[in-house]
Amino acid sequence: MPDPLVGFSTDELLKRAIGSARSVYIRKGTKEQRWMAVKNCLNLTERQAKRLVEWSGLDPNELVNR
Repeated sequence: MPDPLVGFSTDELLKRAIGSARSVYIRKGTKEQRWMAVKNCLNLTERQAKRLVEWSGLDPNELVNR
């Protein structure tokens, strides 16, 4: 069975995860800032989540759906 991670660096995988983060703590149809979705998904502090989103090249204040 081929390794599904071949061809992806750790940075690329982390950036993909951050880019697709959605909140699990809000009602469907509502939006929240990306940093908060990352914070909740990865169990980080607010500062850590904001810095991680900025590192990935995304806007931490972009609104994302659930």
